[in-house]
Amino acid sequence: MYILQLRDLEKLQNRDLVIFGSGSTCEEFLDLLFLREIHPRNISILDSFKEGFIQSPFGSIKILQMTSSTPVLGILIIATCHWDNVLDIWEESLPNDFYLLSNELIHDANPIGQLGSFYISKELIIEKSDIKTSIINAFADSNSRDLFHLALELRSGMSEEIFFEEILNRHVISEARNAKYNFLSNMGNFDYVIDGGIFDGSEISELTELLSRNGEYHGFDPNLHNIRSDIYESANEDQRIKLYKTALWDSVTTLTFDSEKGAASGLRFKEESNMHELKLVKTSVLNDHFKGIEGKRCLIKLDIEGAELMALKGGVDFFKNNRMCFAISMYHRATDLFDIPEFLLNINKKFQFRIGITNPTFVDWVLYAFEQ
Repeated sequence: MYILQLRDLEKLQNRDLVIFGSGSTCEEFLDLLFLREIHPRNISILDSFKEGFIQSPFGSIKILQMTSSTPVLGILIIATCHWDNVLDIWEESLPNDFYLLSNELIHDANPIGQLGSFYISKELIIEKSDIKTSIINAFADSNSRDLFHLALELRSGMSEEIFFEEILNRHVISEARNAKYNFLSNMGNFDYVIDGGIFDGSEISELTELLSRNGEYHGFDPNLHNIRSDIYESANEDQRIKLYKTALWDSVTTLTFDSEKGAASGLRFKEESNMHELKLVKTSVLNDHFKGIEGKRCLIKLDIEGAELMALKGGVDFFKNNRMCFAISMYHRATDLFDIPEFLLNINKKFQFRIGITNPTFVDWVLYAFEQ
């Protein structure tokens, strides 16, 4: 097993590539190759459960469903964030000299690359030493504390080979494979569940199960057409569920939004030369939307492609007037590791933290904040 770094992409010029995984990570990887003028001689794509075609800058590429007898003729690249599952299922069928995409490469290929460097400088870590101590002291369990240290080491230049080995060990033994919000169900029901970043709506059912008898789910996403049709119909029939075609921000305004990138659709903060047509979307502010609500138990879930902190800043008054719990994605910006927990501790110094991970990369690392 090797780690494919940004500096290694030239090795792929005019070579035969076999890519395992046909999802958004594969699409973004192919976009990056094209942008960097890396033109493989031939590209074939394998997947564990589907066949068909994928449209890419290199044209239409056939997807083959892999079996134990599928030959791999070329450089094998595993392009999925759930590479641990691939190793579990296909380990005996894979050649020894395959590549995993590095976290830095995934970051650069994904639209979150617009949000700045994958790395945090050593100088900034020293500058944030007091904040770091406060964050570490707020973790409710040693596993979360270890994950925070590991993420910080990765972002400050840790060897990717060491990271993949370390995170796989922790991922396998952690609770990350369980339902994303399982442990929150043990903390009582919520009067309001506020969901920023609905995507396909697959989490709506799990989040509404956390509601109290008269509770309400409020979902915000400028791209509501991404919601699966069956889920959208069910949500419209449920009086507890309210959907808003707006982005969350710290003020009422209009912002640039890219709705053409599936799971990575989101606000765009600079012009992208190779991206789809952008559109303007309206924003909502939590303080305004939930004005007058006090003394309620509320869960805030945010996965909004780097806009998490700005959305949080728009809810300070609302947070201070209610009993809050948070589930915030903190991997989009490198400094989110400091900025998001610091913001939450400024709201309530009694908050405790946990970290949840759903795959063995930096992607989908969630910070949970709650008061016992």
